[in-house]
Amino acid sequence: MGDSYSLGFQPSLYVTNKGLHLKLEKILRIFGAIDFSGNRLEGQIPESIGLLKSLIALDLSNNRFMGYIPSSLGKLTKLESLDLSRNQLSGRIPQELVTLTFLAYVNLSQNKLTGPIPQSTQIVGQNGSSFEGNVDLCGLPLEKRCFQENVQPKTQIQQSKSPKQEQVLNWKAAAIGYGPGVLFGIAIGQQSPFIYTEAFYPHLSSLHIFFFFFPTMTLHVPLSSISCLFALSFLVTTLVSLPYRRLDQVESLLAFKNEFTLSCNNSVTNSWTLDAISFDGVLFDEDTGGVTELKLRGACLSGTLDANSSLFRLQEIKYLDLSYNDFSSSLPAEFGRLTDLEYLDLHQNRFTGELPSSISSNTTVLTKLYFLDLSNNSLQGKVPEWLWNLPSLTALSLSHNSLDSFEGSPEFLHSSSVLVYLFLNSNAFRGYFPNIPPTVKYILASDNNFTGEMPLSLCNSRNLLFLDLSNNRLSGAVPRCLSDSLAVLNLHHNNLRSLPDTFSNSSLKMLDVGNNQISGKLPRSLVNCKSLEFVNVESNCFSDTFPFWLKSLPNLQVLILRANRFYGPISSPQYPVTFSKLLIIDISLNMFDGSLPPNYFVSWSAAISSRPEHNGRVKYIGDSYTLGFHPSMIMNFKGTNMELERILNFFVVVDFSGNRFVGQIPESIGLLKSLVVLNLANNGFTGHIPSSLANLTKLESLNISRNQISGPIPQELAKLSFLSYINMSHNKLTGQIPQGIQIVRQDQSAFEGNIDLCGFPLQKSCFRDNVSATTQASHASKAMHTLNSSNPLLLFSILIVFHFVLLFSIPLSTSL
Repeated sequence: MGDSYSLGFQPSLYVTNKGLHLKLEKILRIFGAIDFSGNRLEGQIPESIGLLKSLIALDLSNNRFMGYIPSSLGKLTKLESLDLSRNQLSGRIPQELVTLTFLAYVNLSQNKLTGPIPQSTQIVGQNGSSFEGNVDLCGLPLEKRCFQENVQPKTQIQQSKSPKQEQVLNWKAAAIGYGPGVLFGIAIGQQSPFIYTEAFYPHLSSLHIFFFFFPTMTLHVPLSSISCLFALSFLVTTLVSLPYRRLDQVESLLAFKNEFTLSCNNSVTNSWTLDAISFDGVLFDEDTGGVTELKLRGACLSGTLDANSSLFRLQEIKYLDLSYNDFSSSLPAEFGRLTDLEYLDLHQNRFTGELPSSISSNTTVLTKLYFLDLSNNSLQGKVPEWLWNLPSLTALSLSHNSLDSFEGSPEFLHSSSVLVYLFLNSNAFRGYFPNIPPTVKYILASDNNFTGEMPLSLCNSRNLLFLDLSNNRLSGAVPRCLSDSLAVLNLHHNNLRSLPDTFSNSSLKMLDVGNNQISGKLPRSLVNCKSLEFVNVESNCFSDTFPFWLKSLPNLQVLILRANRFYGPISSPQYPVTFSKLLIIDISLNMFDGSLPPNYFVSWSAAISSRPEHNGRVKYIGDSYTLGFHPSMIMNFKGTNMELERILNFFVVVDFSGNRFVGQIPESIGLLKSLVVLNLANNGFTGHIPSSLANLTKLESLNISRNQISGPIPQELAKLSFLSYINMSHNKLTGQIPQGIQIVRQDQSAFEGNIDLCGFPLQKSCFRDNVSATTQASHASKAMHTLNSSNPLLLFSILIVFHFVLLFSIPLSTSL
């Protein structure tokens, strides 16, 4: 899509596909996707969805859809990703889904589905979390088996009682439950007659007690005997359950609610009335009756928050969460009037304009405020000085706005004495990166326009653990001090030119310096970073041999060396490659050469093992990192470059494309049972395609194009049910293409450039060639048969002719 645009420009977009957030750098014209997730859509899913036959990804999760799953989904034969989770869908899962042979990801969790799960290869191969939260669902991949529910032992049937017996049992249960309570009440009533007075209920002489367990029975008890029970119960319940609430605070809450319109029907404020028993989301002080906590996260409040709002009359409030609403005004400076405020969360709204230049009450600043989140709004302009003067501020998030500079000199940031968390990412900040207080441990400032060298004030931080300055325009060298204490260092996509020579940090888990201008050799001192899980140095100018020494890192899961100048072999008898936990290796677009021995992948333990189960919870690489941060990567997946915003911890990728490898593809590749993506394109591989590829039952993308591979395509590949992308073009393959459903549905370009290859999806039919050969052979056979059957007659004719020649030639010679 976008091939007609000038300058080679191609549009890109972010999509959620197979549970992952991906960035499509180029969009295939055949890629059909619908994402309606995270809204408030109701009713049934339309049956007409089944008309979209080219649909590849469908995400309707986190809505309010109800009714049945339409059976027409079985017509979406191209569908690879289906997410209907967190709705109100009921009934059975349509059996028609078993026909979807490309369906590699399914999530139907958190609904009201019932009955057995359809048993197809694509469905039972899913994680159990794909179906959790449906109480009456059974069958693989869930542990709950359907046959256990269908079998009813005789003892269970014999234990069923007649209606009369059931009434007796219910009466006994009611007596056991209510009897002691009534007797206890009567005893209290007899001992405490002063509690009861007929003035409460002058016309009531007896009470009919209704038993919920047995609705046809009532018990008649004199009021004088039990009235004190109910009076006491009422008084105790009232005194215990209803906190003290000042009337002015209740009126302020109701006035605040009425300042906005509600954009949904289930707002937390629906319980707020003048005589309400409970105020959801509100906590009152037990002594003063004032509001101390107001939790209105996602309360569907829509409108403008004005300076005269009733909110600012709640002077005792300490905890205020108004996130995920729809406030569309500038940020009022009147928040400074809430002098007891300790926690303020306003993120994910539509606050606009500049931050107020002052937010204090007289001379008193918000001295107790330790948490402030203004992220995901539309704020712009400068960050005011008063933010850095808040004496208790520990965590500040300004991310995802349009802020562009800092008021005052950079030293103002440095003056903050207790700041630990600083989030500035996804703004429009420009110029030099500011000086950072030494107390800061976590800095997230990616996706801005910071320029110049990285400030040495970063070295003043005593315990800096997390630094993300990716996607800026920083230049120069990475300070040596950053190799000492960090757990996460992300400097992806800058203009940096060198790394420190020495890394001695045993706590470093992630190093991403991809897309810079770093040259030289990969620092050998990285072997000291025994906690390293993720290493990305792609798209730099490294000139080095393959880092065999990285095998000593016991936790390394992702290694990305793509698009550099690495050279030489990646296999050596002196340095056997034993990556015990490696899941993803991308060394594409380098100058590696040589051949790979047949046992090359034997020691790749993590990729060899089957996909792990985690009790229904999907895990990602980086789950142990703080702040919910996860490493991301760009990879070639199914013929296009995609950005994985999070990487599943069972997602196995081998990309050796764009090098100079020769020899045969190792048979041991078939040991990598969890392999999802295999790309060996643009090399010099020869020999046959290893039949062991058929063991890769999780494989979704296979690219071995532009090599010198010969021979037939193994027929065993037809059984790879998840294989949705194949490219074997421009080789020397021969014979018939295996006729599996996943294979014949590929574009014919996947097999072009193999002269002696035939069968679907190519137009060259093996059947026609066979017919021609058979016909020719048949004609030849008939000719030989004709000749053989006429031999005696032909010989007899020759003898007759020869006899007459001799007969007439002898007299002729005599006469002469």
